[in-house]
Order: sequence, then structure tokens, then C-alpha cells
Amino acid sequence: MPSNFNTSTAYPLETCDIRLYLKEHPYLATLLPKTGVLFECDGDAPSPSKDYGQLQISIDKIILRWWKITLRNIEGAIYPGEIKTSFEDFYHDELAQREISRIFGQKTLEYCLNLVCGRFDWLSRLPLAIQIKIFSYLNLDDIPQVSLVSKLFRTICRHNDLWKIFYIHQHGRQTLENKNLLQLADKRGWRHVFFTNRLKLQIELRREAQLERYHPEDPSDLVKARERRKQLQPSPPVTPREQTTVRRHSTRKEPLPLRIGSARADVDSRTSSQTEH
Repeated sequence: MPSNFNTSTAYPLETCDIRLYLKEHPYLATLLPKTGVLFECDGDAPSPSKDYGQLQISIDKIILRWWKITLRNIEGAIYPGEIKTSFEDFYHDELAQREISRIFGQKTLEYCLNLVCGRFDWLSRLPLAIQIKIFSYLNLDDIPQVSLVSKLFRTICRHNDLWKIFYIHQHGRQTLENKNLLQLADKRGWRHVFFTNRLKLQIELRREAQLERYHPEDPSDLVKARERRKQLQPSPPVTPREQTTVRRHSTRKEPLPLRIGSARADVDSRTSSQTEH
């Protein structure tokens, strides 16, 4: 943070008494966590520094801790630091603001000062149903830009219920009477149905209708029928690895089999008759 930074000029607002503010707005009090922690983060400082810091902002105080990390072997010269201060003291404490800016960055410091002044990010703390309702009033051309703001906004911009509202706004609520359309939306999502052109959507709806007509009970019957069809098909030919190995040229000398009428049989019969005489 620059040395000439002045909170009185950059943030002219006064600090906020959050407890009194929550008493005046009981519904907003329900949006805050029960632990009372409004913001919490930790991380390493950017290079070349390797210091580690931890920041916690509750309803009535701010706690900042940091640990000096160095590669040199210095015993007893570096100790961790901690600052516990109220909102009003933190608003005018340049040392604490300088440490937050050094470890976490200028944007984190600006966010902390906004919390101290009572400017909360209530949109990110609202229930999901209310967030989707608010986003449904956006123009479709603004959705890609809004989704780049944060991970939360990207999740909301891709939510299935939000695109269902967009589809109803464009095509009317009577489209929900189409049972095949609802089944396709449950399978593919309303965002897919919204961006699919009319011709391709009709083809997909026709396929869903045929699937329901021929297999009304269980759509997985198509898979079962395909498995039965594979079982009825003839078995494939045996692979060379599965065939039994046969030696074509044997080196083992085995006696020839006796055959009736062969020359070997005649010789054997003559020798046996001579031995008898």
C-alpha cells in the first residue's frame, strides 16, 4: 500500500455499529453465519516475500496474524505478530491496513474497509432461490458477462432453475404441458433445451416420444433388448491365442500304426510264423 494512502479521503464514510444495524434489520441478521464471522482468509504474501498471514473479521473486531518466514537461520530474531482491534480503530490504523495490503492485496483491503463501513455483499449471502429470482430479471446478453464476476455468479448463471425461467419467459408457460419436453429437460437440462434450435428439438422430442411409446415402463428396456440381441448372435471366431497349439513337424520317432494289408503287417506275420516252427 502506498505510504500516502489516507483513509479519510479514500473512505470518507464512518464506521458502522453492526450490532445496532442488525437489530434494526432482523431479516439481514439471519443471513449472517451463527459464528459471527463476516470474513476469513489466509495465505502467503506475494514473492519475494514468503510471509504467511491470517485475517478474521467478526461482528465487533478484526484479528490479523502474520508469521515472518525467511530462508536464513536466525534464532530468536523473528516473532509472529498479531493485531486485535475494533472497527473504528482499524479504520484509522495504517499499520494494520499496510500489512493486509502487503499479504493479501489491495482488493482484500478495500473489501475489509467496506465491511467496516457497513457495506456488506448481501447478494452473495441471500438464499439460492432469491438469487435465481434476481438473476432472472437480467438480460440474456448480460449473462455471460455476469458469470465472469465470481464463482458464485457463474454457478447461479448455469443453474437449471434459472434457465427454466428463461425458457418460460421466451416460449410461454404452456410449454410445460408437454410431457416429452419435461423429460428431455430432466435428462439434458433446461440450458440445453433453451439453446437447441427448433428443428433439432423436435427431433429429440420425437425420439423421447418413441421411447415412451415402445418402452413406457422402463426406458432401460432398450439396453436389455440390446444385450439379449448380443446373446442370440453366433459366437465370434476363436482368436489365435485361444486355439490349441499343434506341432506340424514332430522330431519324436514313433512306430507306425499297423494297417491291414500293409507291407509291415505282412513282415510281422511271417516272422511270427517262423518262430513258431
